[in-house]
Amino acid sequence: MSGIFVLGLLTSLAGLMLLSLVRRLSRLGRLKFAYAVGWGLVGLLSLLAPAAAVFFGWIEQSIDVPLDIMLPFIGMIFLISVSMQLSISVSGHSRQIESMAARVAELEYSINTDKATDHSLKD
Repeated sequence: MSGIFVLGLLTSLAGLMLLSLVRRLSRLGRLKFAYAVGWGLVGLLSLLAPAAAVFFGWIEQSIDVPLDIMLPFIGMIFLISVSMQLSISVSGHSRQIESMAARVAELEYSINTDKATDHSLKD
């Protein structure tokens, strides 16, 4: 067996472990559905690693780029895309928190002005 194929099999095993972990975290309510779907897709794609290994071997021979240069590049693209997705999610939560803080401030202000009005009417 070639080293690429063994790497593909190990990646498939890691994909199965990832799918198992995602399922467990989802059932425990520790992972939101949207994230579970995303990580589930990553796990499913990992199961295709042996086929991808053959594909990468073909690309390695076709364009004469060694696999040890190609794999870190693919890993960086994956990490950048995950970071971008998490940044988008955090940005949305940040906007929601700002909106909620403004609403709370408005409520506190109206409660305090109502109390001040009630005290002035009693006097």
